[in-house]
Amino acid sequence: MEIELRPNNRNKKTIVLVSILILVMLAFLILQQNVNSIQREALSFATVRQGDIDVYTDVYGELISAKEQLLTAPARGNVSSILVYPGSLVTQDTVILILTNPQLEQALNQAKASLAEMQSQRAALDFEQQNERLNFLGRIEDIKSELEQ
Repeated sequence: MEIELRPNNRNKKTIVLVSILILVMLAFLILQQNVNSIQREALSFATVRQGDIDVYTDVYGELISAKEQLLTAPARGNVSSILVYPGSLVTQDTVILILTNPQLEQALNQAKASLAEMQSQRAALDFEQQNERLNFLGRIEDIKSELEQ
C-alpha cells in the first residue's frame, strides 16, 4: 500500500498572505513617521479681500502677477520711487518708476564741473585777449602822439 503525500498549498498561501500583510503594515508605519503635520489650533484663516497692496510686505512665499511684463531701461539702476501703482491706467508715454544710478550721476557731475572749468578758462582767455588788445591800442596811440610832436 502506497500513501501519497501532497503538499498543502493552503499553508503556503496563508504564509505568503501573512508576510505581505506584515510588509504592508511595516511600510505604513515607516511612512507615517515621515509625514509632517501641523496642529489645527496653529493654523489661522482670513478672508481674501481686494485692495491696494503695500509696497513692503513681510510674507513667506512668492508673489506672481497674472500679467507679467518685462520692463527694460537703457542703463542699470536702483528704483528710487514708484510713480504708478497696480490698477492705474497707463499710456505708452507714462513714467512708471524712477531709476537712479550713482555711477551715471557721478559722471554727470564730473562733466558739469569740467564744463564750468572750461567756461571759466574761456572767460579768462577772453579777458586776457581784451587786455592785450587794449594794451596794443594804447601803444598805437602812444606812437601816434610821438609822431605828432
